Amino acid sequence: MDKKELAVGDSTRVKLIFSTGHYSSRVTKSARIICNAAGRLPRLTISADVQKYMDSLDVFTLEPYSLNLDADLAMSGAMDYTFTLKNLHDTDLEFTVVSMPYEMVDVDLPDNVSLDAGEERQFKIRFGDNVAGELFTESITFEANDPANTRMTIPIVKSRRWGPAPTSSLH
Repeated sequence: MDKKELAVGDSTRVKLIFSTGHYSSRVTKSARIICNAAGRLPRLTISADVQKYMDSLDVFTLEPYSLNLDADLAMSGAMDYTFTLKNLHDTDLEFTVVSMPYEMVDVDLPDNVSLDAGEERQFKIRFGDNVAGELFTESITFEANDPANTRMTIPIVKSRRWGPAPTSSLH
Protein backbone atom coordinates (compact mmCIF):
# COMPACT_ATOMS: atom_id res chain seq x y z
CA MET A 1 0.00 0.00 0.00
CA ASP A 2 1.13 3.54 -0.68
CA LYS A 3 -0.25 4.69 2.70
CA LYS A 4 -0.60 2.76 5.97
CA GLU A 5 -3.33 4.99 7.43
CA LEU A 6 -6.34 6.36 5.62
CA ALA A 7 -8.84 8.99 6.68
CA VAL A 8 -12.54 8.56 5.98
CA GLY A 9 -13.06 9.00 2.21
CA ASP A 10 -9.31 8.75 1.49
CA SER A 11 -7.82 6.19 -0.91
CA THR A 12 -4.53 4.45 -1.67
CA ARG A 13 -3.05 2.09 -4.20
CA VAL A 14 -2.59 -1.53 -3.20
CA LYS A 15 -0.06 -3.71 -4.98
CA LEU A 16 -1.40 -7.23 -5.26
CA ILE A 17 0.69 -9.80 -7.12
CA PHE A 18 -1.01 -12.78 -8.72
CA SER A 19 1.53 -15.29 -9.97
CA THR A 20 0.03 -17.42 -12.74
CA GLY A 21 2.91 -19.91 -12.82
CA HIS A 22 0.93 -22.96 -11.66
CA TYR A 23 -2.44 -22.14 -13.24
CA SER A 24 -4.06 -22.61 -16.61
CA SER A 25 -7.49 -21.74 -18.04
CA ARG A 26 -9.99 -19.69 -16.02
CA VAL A 27 -8.79 -18.74 -12.51
CA THR A 28 -10.35 -16.51 -9.85
CA LYS A 29 -8.42 -15.47 -6.74
CA SER A 30 -9.27 -12.98 -4.04
CA ALA A 31 -7.63 -11.17 -1.16
CA ARG A 32 -9.26 -9.54 1.84
CA ILE A 33 -8.14 -6.19 3.16
CA ILE A 34 -7.97 -6.24 6.95
CA CYS A 35 -8.96 -2.88 8.40
CA ASN A 36 -11.01 -1.26 11.13
CA ALA A 37 -13.80 -0.15 8.79
CA ALA A 38 -17.32 -0.85 10.00
CA GLY A 39 -19.24 -3.57 8.22
CA ARG A 40 -18.00 -6.09 5.75
CA LEU A 41 -14.26 -6.30 5.03
CA PRO A 42 -13.30 -5.22 1.50
CA ARG A 43 -12.30 -8.04 -0.90
CA LEU A 44 -10.23 -7.67 -4.06
CA THR A 45 -10.94 -10.27 -6.75
CA ILE A 46 -8.79 -11.15 -9.74
CA SER A 47 -10.26 -13.20 -12.59
CA ALA A 48 -8.02 -14.36 -15.40
CA ASP A 49 -7.97 -16.70 -18.36
CA VAL A 50 -4.41 -17.97 -18.00
CA GLN A 51 -2.86 -19.24 -21.22
CA LYS A 52 -0.07 -21.76 -20.77
CA TYR A 53 1.53 -20.85 -24.09
CA MET A 54 1.76 -17.20 -25.10
CA ASP A 55 1.23 -18.01 -28.77
CA SER A 56 -2.19 -19.49 -27.95
CA LEU A 57 -3.74 -16.01 -27.70
CA ASP A 58 -5.66 -15.12 -30.82
CA VAL A 59 -5.73 -11.36 -30.24
CA PHE A 60 -2.10 -10.21 -30.05
CA THR A 61 1.41 -11.30 -29.20
CA LEU A 62 4.38 -9.64 -27.54
CA GLU A 63 7.90 -10.93 -28.01
CA PRO A 64 9.93 -11.58 -25.97
CA TYR A 65 7.44 -12.94 -23.42
CA SER A 66 9.57 -12.14 -20.38
CA LEU A 67 12.73 -10.32 -19.29
CA ASN A 68 15.50 -11.47 -16.98
CA LEU A 69 17.73 -8.44 -16.52
CA ASP A 70 20.60 -10.06 -14.61
CA ALA A 71 22.99 -10.71 -17.50
CA ASP A 72 22.45 -7.41 -19.31
CA LEU A 73 22.63 -5.18 -16.25
CA ALA A 74 25.98 -6.72 -15.36
CA MET A 75 27.38 -4.92 -18.40
CA SER A 76 25.91 -1.45 -17.79
CA GLY A 77 23.45 0.43 -15.63
CA ALA A 78 20.85 1.36 -18.24
CA MET A 79 19.42 -1.02 -20.81
CA ASP A 80 17.11 -0.79 -23.82
CA TYR A 81 15.02 -3.76 -24.94
CA THR A 82 13.14 -4.04 -28.20
CA PHE A 83 9.72 -5.70 -28.16
CA THR A 84 7.50 -6.70 -31.05
CA LEU A 85 3.76 -6.18 -30.72
CA LYS A 86 1.64 -7.99 -33.32
CA ASN A 87 -2.11 -7.68 -33.88
CA LEU A 88 -3.44 -11.20 -34.58
CA HIS A 89 -7.07 -10.09 -34.55
CA ASP A 90 -9.13 -9.79 -37.73
CA THR A 91 -9.84 -6.10 -37.05
CA ASP A 92 -7.71 -3.05 -36.30
CA LEU A 93 -6.96 -2.66 -32.58
CA GLU A 94 -5.61 -0.04 -30.21
CA PHE A 95 -3.11 -0.99 -27.51
CA THR A 96 -2.22 0.71 -24.25
CA VAL A 97 0.17 0.08 -21.37
CA VAL A 98 -2.10 -0.28 -18.34
CA SER A 99 0.54 -0.88 -15.66
CA MET A 100 4.30 -0.81 -15.28
CA PRO A 101 6.91 0.12 -12.65
CA TYR A 102 6.97 3.81 -13.61
CA GLU A 103 9.94 4.61 -11.36
CA MET A 104 12.14 2.05 -13.15
CA VAL A 105 11.09 1.90 -16.77
CA ASP A 106 9.98 3.96 -19.74
CA VAL A 107 7.98 2.36 -22.56
CA ASP A 108 8.35 4.01 -25.96
CA LEU A 109 4.77 3.23 -27.02
CA PRO A 110 2.35 6.10 -27.66
CA ASP A 111 -0.95 5.99 -25.76
CA ASN A 112 -3.58 4.12 -27.76
CA VAL A 113 -1.24 2.98 -30.52
CA SER A 114 -3.31 1.53 -33.36
CA LEU A 115 -2.28 -1.54 -35.35
CA ASP A 116 -4.11 -2.78 -38.43
CA ALA A 117 -5.21 -6.42 -38.52
CA GLY A 118 -2.05 -8.52 -38.98
CA GLU A 119 0.30 -5.55 -38.48
CA GLU A 120 3.30 -5.72 -36.17
CA ARG A 121 5.46 -2.95 -34.78
CA GLN A 122 8.57 -2.73 -32.63
CA PHE A 123 8.93 -0.49 -29.60
CA LYS A 124 11.51 0.03 -26.87
CA ILE A 125 11.49 -0.42 -23.15
CA ARG A 126 14.28 1.41 -21.32
CA PHE A 127 15.43 0.65 -17.81
CA GLY A 128 17.24 3.47 -16.04
CA ASP A 129 20.50 3.48 -14.13
CA ASN A 130 18.56 3.27 -10.85
CA VAL A 131 17.75 -0.46 -11.34
CA ALA A 132 21.36 -1.67 -11.38
CA GLY A 133 21.64 -2.11 -7.59
CA GLU A 134 18.06 -3.23 -6.97
CA LEU A 135 16.48 -6.68 -6.76
CA PHE A 136 12.90 -6.88 -7.98
CA THR A 137 10.10 -8.79 -9.63
CA GLU A 138 7.87 -6.47 -11.64
CA SER A 139 5.79 -6.56 -14.80
CA ILE A 140 4.41 -4.51 -17.66
CA THR A 141 0.81 -5.12 -18.75
CA PHE A 142 -0.56 -4.29 -22.19
CA GLU A 143 -4.25 -4.19 -23.13
CA ALA A 144 -6.03 -4.39 -26.49
CA ASN A 145 -9.39 -2.76 -27.15
CA ASP A 146 -10.95 -5.98 -28.48
CA PRO A 147 -14.39 -6.90 -27.01
CA ALA A 148 -12.73 -8.82 -24.13
CA ASN A 149 -10.11 -6.11 -23.42
CA THR A 150 -7.45 -8.82 -23.67
CA ARG A 151 -4.36 -8.19 -21.54
CA MET A 152 -0.88 -9.64 -21.64
CA THR A 153 1.68 -9.20 -18.88
CA ILE A 154 5.45 -9.42 -19.37
CA PRO A 155 7.24 -10.49 -16.18
CA ILE A 156 10.50 -8.68 -15.41
CA VAL A 157 12.95 -10.20 -12.94
CA LYS A 158 16.24 -9.01 -11.53
CA SER A 159 17.61 -11.35 -8.87
CA ARG A 160 21.27 -10.31 -8.67
CA ARG A 161 22.80 -7.01 -7.57
CA TRP A 162 24.99 -5.14 -10.03
CA GLY A 163 26.74 -1.85 -9.81
CA PRO A 164 30.15 -0.37 -9.15
CA ALA A 165 32.65 -2.70 -7.51
CA PRO A 166 32.97 -2.05 -3.79
CA THR A 167 35.98 0.02 -2.79
CA SER A 168 38.24 -0.98 0.05
CA SER A 169 39.31 1.51 2.69
CA LEU A 170 42.28 -0.63 3.77
CA HIS A 171 45.76 0.53 2.71
